[in-house]
Amino acid sequence: MKAGLKAFFLLCAGFIFACTDSAPMVANGPGGSGFDAGFRKDAGGNGNRFDRGINQGARRLVVVGEPDVFVLTGGTVNLQVSYEENRAPLVDQRVSFRMLDESGTPAGSAGIQGSALNSGSALTNRSGVASIRLRIGPTETSFIVEATAQGAMPVRWRVTVGNAGIGAFSIRLIYSQMNGRYTYRDFENAEVFLFNRQSNPQNCASLGVAPGQIFGADLVVERTPFNEVDNRVVVNNLGADAQYTIAAVAYSDTGAPLAFGCLDGQRVAGGMSTSMDLSVVDLDLQYKGRFEVIHRFNLRNALQTSNDQSLQTLNQLFDILQIIGGQGADRGDAVERLMCDLINLDGGYCRAISIFVTNGAIQNLLDGIIANESPQLFTVFRALADVVKIVEEMTIVGEIEFVENNPDADGFLRNNEDRWRKFRFSWRQGCPAGQNCEDEEFTIGDIHSENGRETAIFAPFDAVISGSTMEIKEHTLTVKYGLLLLGIAEYWVVPAILNVNGPVTIQSMLVNVLPCQSIDNFLDDQSFCEDVLAAGLGEVLREVISGLSFSNDSFTLQGTVRPVDDDGDLVIDRLQGGIWRGRIGANSEFNGCFNGCRGLDCQPDLCLPPQ
Repeated sequence: MKAGLKAFFLLCAGFIFACTDSAPMVANGPGGSGFDAGFRKDAGGNGNRFDRGINQGARRLVVVGEPDVFVLTGGTVNLQVSYEENRAPLVDQRVSFRMLDESGTPAGSAGIQGSALNSGSALTNRSGVASIRLRIGPTETSFIVEATAQGAMPVRWRVTVGNAGIGAFSIRLIYSQMNGRYTYRDFENAEVFLFNRQSNPQNCASLGVAPGQIFGADLVVERTPFNEVDNRVVVNNLGADAQYTIAAVAYSDTGAPLAFGCLDGQRVAGGMSTSMDLSVVDLDLQYKGRFEVIHRFNLRNALQTSNDQSLQTLNQLFDILQIIGGQGADRGDAVERLMCDLINLDGGYCRAISIFVTNGAIQNLLDGIIANESPQLFTVFRALADVVKIVEEMTIVGEIEFVENNPDADGFLRNNEDRWRKFRFSWRQGCPAGQNCEDEEFTIGDIHSENGRETAIFAPFDAVISGSTMEIKEHTLTVKYGLLLLGIAEYWVVPAILNVNGPVTIQSMLVNVLPCQSIDNFLDDQSFCEDVLAAGLGEVLREVISGLSFSNDSFTLQGTVRPVDDDGDLVIDRLQGGIWRGRIGANSEFNGCFNGCRGLDCQPDLCLPPQ
């Protein structure tokens, strides 16, 4: 008798009215007497929302202490509940109590297997707390005590009666939504697996090899549902001093394992329930494979603020073309700059052009002969002057390939590859009516090579996984900006202006569009137009445009993206919400975005680059 009292007082030490930490009700099932199917739901389907009390209008009941009680046979325990209205205590109010068996059926006045309440109700004191005494019988069992009061949701205690040679585990499953890639809404249920180390060799290291395929557990405990509130399981009737490895797996609504956690060496304390937290963390996703990717870049600021000399020369040329293609009075001066400064004609030609500018002959040539016989030349010049604006908003169709399935011990996926296949542009100002001005696509071989051969644009990169985010480390692609501009001009802009099929080289355009006979007659030089003007201007235009280069054509990227597993099979299906931070050359910065999907026959979502 003295040993029993001593065990009881040790059990209740540190607690005033309750004898254990929080744990859900245990129900006998296929796993044996310790099998826990999670909290039972009553006919209303409320699950363990009963346990501590929730806000349900102005009034509520709140369990004082923990709602799960482990108590020795032959003892007594006080249960307390607070009755509140708008968080203020309700004084001298009646709270009713009753006992229920594990199925939720109310017990009679005799109680359950010798355990009974000393009263069916109690009044609240000045603190709004009502107390009831529970006398524990001689039989090991489990049951529920429910408290009800007017205007409040009921609350429940789950009481387990045991002896000094038996203990229990109360296990709270924890998932960090801040550090993980899921939220509790992604989980349907969880399972807890117990392995008795005396007879079962499994440990956390061996279980972690294939956490989605755990077999041979001594006990299996299911937690349905599993969320931030419904997160406890209790395993009763465990032999004192036994040691267990405890593993947990959280599942999606399709039954796919999403998160895993494990604890080794958990000892059963006789005569009491041992509480513990078991953290489950994301299982590794599988990345290996090729993803169709669409990138979008806003290069406007980078191009407008760059001090690159080749870009400044290009802008000088385009300014001259814009003036010549316009209606201003300074077009003669622009022709002189073009012919003498950029084409660099010999002194005799330049002195003659200077005289023609001064006496108005160049203006008459432009306004009379060219405007009447070849007005489309001015339209081509204006369009070429705007070609840089076309590439300010650049879309890339490409792919990203991950060569490893899982991150290494440092969280890195290494030696992946970023590849570009096509450019896509929109021509927003000056595109002729009836032409395709939106989302025109060009292969790399068309507009990014000198001889039409496809020159790959790619770069290897490393990525590191942190929670739900992938950080793509800095990598540099080689983008030949000059060839890109020249290709757009000859494959799209010039053919669209002339309404012919491309490509049309700039030099052939000049030979066919310039009214050479009239120009030669005007200048009294029968070889000047084709041999000097068309050839020289064509060569300069191609040379200046194709000569655009930023620090060895470097296009440097780093960014972040969220890998998404759509179907819960732990294989990445999409790359969502990618953000690029980029740099052209040494210091011309820009922003971009991207989305991707597994397989090269899918269609990624478009994105909008951050400003």
